[in-house]
Amino acid sequence: MDTVGKAEKYQDKLLSIFPRLTIKVESKADATYPIVGAASIVAKVTRDKLVHNWEHLEPGIDTDIEVGSGHSSK
Repeated sequence: MDTVGKAEKYQDKLLSIFPRLTIKVESKADATYPIVGAASIVAKVTRDKLVHNWEHLEPGIDTDIEVGSGHSSK
């Protein structure tokens, strides 16, 4: 699993929730492990589709508000 921040913290939390699984959390995992890179692409495409269709999902939302991409660098 890819992370931003302390990998050990997230790994410990996930292992406490899913003790029977083998979980590896590390920075830039999407570049190291093809399956993590693929999951990242699927997540981003899904997020973009939801954001694009947000006004249809949540009646009464103000579509004139600039929300950005959700990334801290923007």
